[in-house]
This record gives sequence, structure tokens and C-alpha cells, in this order.
Amino acid sequence: MGNRVVNDSHTANDQRIGKPFNWSSLLCLMLEQQELFLTFNLLAFLFHTVLEINDEKYSLLCNELPTRKTFFDDIRALTRYLYFPSWDALLSFMLRGLKIEVPDTS
Repeated sequence: MGNRVVNDSHTANDQRIGKPFNWSSLLCLMLEQQELFLTFNLLAFLFHTVLEINDEKYSLLCNELPTRKTFFDDIRALTRYLYFPSWDALLSFMLRGLKIEVPDTS
């Protein structure tokens, strides 16, 4: 651990008084966080794209509502107060509420 000691309150105290802060380590940490954020962003985009292609109800709702933000705000409000046993039940409830007919695929 070098010149660092940990006191009783579990905080690290730097014993290198007068030495400059290592900005390169901070920069590396920031880059790692940006890469992680980018990875999560790409995964979310991929997940939503796959849902829109494979889930007809999700696709109908996304096409009817003005933005994805509206869609997820509605989901947040509904699931705060109501219980839905499945994703399909939630989407069916939303489709009925918006009076959107689901075409019969059978």
C-alpha cells in the first residue's frame, strides 16, 4: 500500500505531504468509467432493438407513443401502483388502455 495508512474510521490518509497529485491515474479512472458507460449504452440500444424486432406488442407501443422516454415513464408509473405477473401482461394492459388492436398472428 506504499505510503498510505488506514485509520480507525476506514479512510485513507496520504502521508506524502508536499508531493503533487497523480493526475494520470485520475484520467485513467475517468476513461474506464467512460468505456463502461459506453458499453452499457450499446447494450441498452441492442436490447431495445432486439425487443422491437421480436416483440410485436412492444413494437406497436413504441410506434404509437411519441418517444421511448414516454414509454418508460408509463411503465414506471404503472408498475409503481399495479402488479403485473409478466412483461406480456403489462404490454397487453398498455395496449388496451391506448385502444390499440393487436393483430391476430395465429
